[in-house]
Amino acid sequence: MAEASNEQRARRIIELFNAGDWDAYRDELVGDGYLYEETGTGRRLESFDAALEVLKGWKAAFPDIQGEVLRVVSEGDDAVMEIRWTGTQTGPLEGPTGELPPSNRSFDAVAVMWVTFRDGRIIAKRHFLDLLTTLAQLGALPVAA
Repeated sequence: MAEASNEQRARRIIELFNAGDWDAYRDELVGDGYLYEETGTGRRLESFDAALEVLKGWKAAFPDIQGEVLRVVSEGDDAVMEIRWTGTQTGPLEGPTGELPPSNRSFDAVAVMWVTFRDGRIIAKRHFLDLLTTLAQLGALPVAA
């Protein structure tokens, strides 16, 4: 993806996540000093290997999880995506405060991901998740009447 734009690289992140193609993700996109922040969970991971375990955890909890890029804005070294995430929780979901057992329920939530590239490689990814909506749809939080 050396000749790709940052918008194309950002879209590729979601495509490779959807496919669970971690080798291509690392080979094509990951740069030195990789930082991953997940605001909904409070995670801050300072290596791709640590972030990869989280990504694999989401795929294990939601084997059918899919991200749909709704829009991308790109300028300079940054690309910002609005993403619609959908999936069914058939496995345990590991979080920073413990494990959420499988609910066999589906979720549909929108997130924003801010990606910073250097020399065509991701150096920082900040994922702003709507975790409250997700947890409510999974039955882990009460829903207001």
